[in-house]
Amino acid sequence: MPRARISADGIEVARPGFDVDTAAIGEMQFSSALVAARIVKTGVVTPGPFSGLLSNLYLQSIVTFDAPFPSPPIILVAGLNSDGTSDQTPYVISFADGSDAYHLPYYEIRSYTDRFELSVYKPVSGVIRPTPTNWRYWVFQNTVET
Repeated sequence: MPRARISADGIEVARPGFDVDTAAIGEMQFSSALVAARIVKTGVVTPGPFSGLLSNLYLQSIVTFDAPFPSPPIILVAGLNSDGTSDQTPYVISFADGSDAYHLPYYEIRSYTDRFELSVYKPVSGVIRPTPTNWRYWVFQNTVET
């Protein structure tokens, strides 16, 4: 029967026939080190007014990390709709202003080593889809490089 241990890396279980104390990573049946995408932070934010570039078109939330990452982490977000569904559609807003045409993202995530910024297009009357008020986020241990 395989034996398990808890180490600084988490839970480890060796494959049958291997000693968990001496087994290489390839001889493990389970190791927390093999988890592909570990969540380090999650929560819900409500983007609000801010000052700066495009503040007339977007609302923003800034979430800081407890400890900085070596490089920007991977972030996922989903808008929480009032009917219980989620909105994960990064569609493009297109409009014309005089002789200029614009294509802007519905929402944008900018990831840094110490924080991420979620910018969401402000709700506008007459749009096909209302912008969700609250957004769930997941910060992964993985970075763009890993």
